[in-house]
Amino acid sequence: MSDQVDEKPRKRRRASSSAATSTTTVDRDVEASVIKKLPKGFFDLTPEEEKSQRDVNIESEVPKFYQEIRTETTKVENALEKEQSEVQKERDLDEVETQLKCWEKVNQLQKNADEIKAKVSSDFVPQESDEEIDLAELDDIFINWKSKGSSRLKI
Repeated sequence: MSDQVDEKPRKRRRASSSAATSTTTVDRDVEASVIKKLPKGFFDLTPEEEKSQRDVNIESEVPKFYQEIRTETTKVENALEKEQSEVQKERDLDEVETQLKCWEKVNQLQKNADEIKAKVSSDFVPQESDEEIDLAELDDIFINWKSKGSSRLKI
């Protein structure tokens, strides 16, 4: 069976041999032009030369890589700073609005207190009492409140 499977593709190749010969000549021409364009000794590098060239490439690419990392890091940091400043501005605006509302409330309460004071002072008429209080006597009583003669306390 394996012979039969192998024979069938060969027959197909034979049938398309005229097309295959034209494509192989084109492939050979392209291959020849590519080989002519390659520098001399392109495939002739020794393992040591390959390693040294790789090291040189790595050494030249590392600073470029770090520079790219720095620029991307800077971009990200700038974006974060911008976002944080916007958030801080929003917080500040909210705080200012809250303070304004509180000041309005304080002013309203102060107006209410002034109105109440004005109303109470206009309604209040001092009444003269029949008894006049002697302040000197009160001072004497309250200063000596710890003395044994607390019976002097007459109110």
